[in-house]
Amino acid sequence: MSARTWVTLLLMAATQAAVARAPVQDDAAYDSTAHDNAAQDLAPVRVTAPRLRMEDVYRSKPPPRTAPTVFDKAWREPVNLRKIGDEGGVVPILVRYASRQVTRAARSLPGWKGPDQPARARPAPLDDAQMQRATKLQASPRR
Repeated sequence: MSARTWVTLLLMAATQAAVARAPVQDDAAYDSTAHDNAAQDLAPVRVTAPRLRMEDVYRSKPPPRTAPTVFDKAWREPVNLRKIGDEGGVVPILVRYASRQVTRAARSLPGWKGPDQPARARPAPLDDAQMQRATKLQASPRR
């Protein structure tokens, strides 16, 4: 047999010997009435938790602003009759809508440049000959 088997057998024998030496409680010696009389009735206890306070996390600062998403760009609130009345009626709203559509169509034309253009370096305003002539004119006494 291997050493591992011997160790296992020894542990099993030690366990059985420990169980055999343990005192056994006699059921007849156990007096249930003595334990029942010794029990005490406790007064009822009312357990209450403190009320949770719902704190407004945005109390001292405005809510965070997030970058618009694809859905935000495509979303439009439904038409509200009161808003239409506050803006002057249907005619001004339709005029603004038509102007937006015309602007969109104009921007799609070839050659349209948006309002933000990258900076371009311009050529020098004078060549060398013109620069020398201007220097001579500035140096000469005025009449």
